[in-house]
Amino acid sequence: MRALPTRPRALAVLAGLAAVAAAAMVLALASGSVAVTAGDVQEVARRYFNPQDQSLIVVGDPSIAPQLKAYGEFRTVTPD
Repeated sequence: MRALPTRPRALAVLAGLAAVAAAAMVLALASGSVAVTAGDVQEVARRYFNPQDQSLIVVGDPSIAPQLKAYGEFRTVTPD
């Protein structure tokens, strides 16, 4: 069995950062500011992004389930 590459974790982090960037843009637009700076995104990330509260969704072969233990608690769901 092949070990999971570190890419899924990196992709999860990028997805979280994309959500933070989107939140920063919404806040900036709501405040009347049109431009969003890196500082704006960082401020929103500090306020709202908590890596402890994030979830990682893996879709694929259930045989990799034992490898997911390194990422914390997980559950397997099969489609009906």
